Order: sequence, then structure tokens, then C-alpha cells
Amino acid sequence: MPPVLLVALGGVIGALARVGIGEVAPHDPGRWAWSTVLVNATGAFVLCLLLPLVRTPSVRLALATGLLGAFTTFSGFALDAVLLAEAGRPAVAAAYVLVSLGTLLAAGLLGRLLARAVLR
Repeated sequence: MPPVLLVALGGVIGALARVGIGEVAPHDPGRWAWSTVLVNATGAFVLCLLLPLVRTPSVRLALATGLLGAFTTFSGFALDAVLLAEAGRPAVAAAYVLVSLGTLLAAGLLGRLLARAVLR
């Protein structure tokens, strides 16, 4: 299958999953966006878990670039932080950024550690 189709197929699945999370856990602009934190942390965990385990380039492309690329949202994270600040909540915006980054790093590390344990 051509690489662009692999990315597209993964992207459709990731985008649909992202919309589903947004429907289940919606948030108002200018408020803490738990759904964004959830999708980004999940994406970091899955990416760091699967990339060491999946060796087939086409599967890696479909999963990492397609599915997880469409599922996660760094731009949404940035927008959420800006909207919190614009809503007169700069301390909450700063906390949102710190909690989000800490959560992403912890999720990625956990995924990586789990992958290493599986590979042993």
C-alpha cells in the first residue's frame, strides 16, 4: 500500500477517536481542557510504547504519523493555554501548560519503560 494511503487510513481512525473523546469529555473555551490532556498523554504513551515494538516501516508510518498524528493535538494544547490566559486566568494557563507537559513526559516514559520490559 502506498505510504500516503497508510497515513490516511491511520489518520481517519485517529481523527474519529479524537472526535469521540471530544464528545465524551467536552470543555468550554477558557476552561481547563482535560480532553486535550487525555488525548496527548495517551498519544505519548502509545507512541513511546509501540515504536520500539513495531519494526515494520509501513505499520510504524500508519500508527505514528497517521493514527497518533490525527489523534493528538499540540495546536489544541497551545490554543487551550492561550484561551485560559485570555480569559483572565494566566496562572491557570501556566499550570495547564506545566501539568500537560509533565503528564506527557510521564506518559511517554511509562510507555517506553513498558516497551523495554516487553522486549526483555
